[in-house]
Amino acid sequence: MDLGNAVGKANDIAQLFYNTELNFRIDESTKRVIVSVVDGKSGEVIRQIPPEEMVKLIAHFDKIQALLFSKKY
Repeated sequence: MDLGNAVGKANDIAQLFYNTELNFRIDESTKRVIVSVVDGKSGEVIRQIPPEEMVKLIAHFDKIQALLFSKKY
């Protein structure tokens, strides 16, 4: 089973029992997978993994690391 089918099945089950959807995306700044649990009726994000604050922190650390280890002598 490929990832697309697995996500589709997980969404079907989540929507059937909890009226929620799972959304997967790649964050542009960190290149990491972000999973959001969304209310099926309102569209409101119930939970995000990792949380938005953590995504911002990772992006900030990536920038600091790039500055510290750049090869500009």
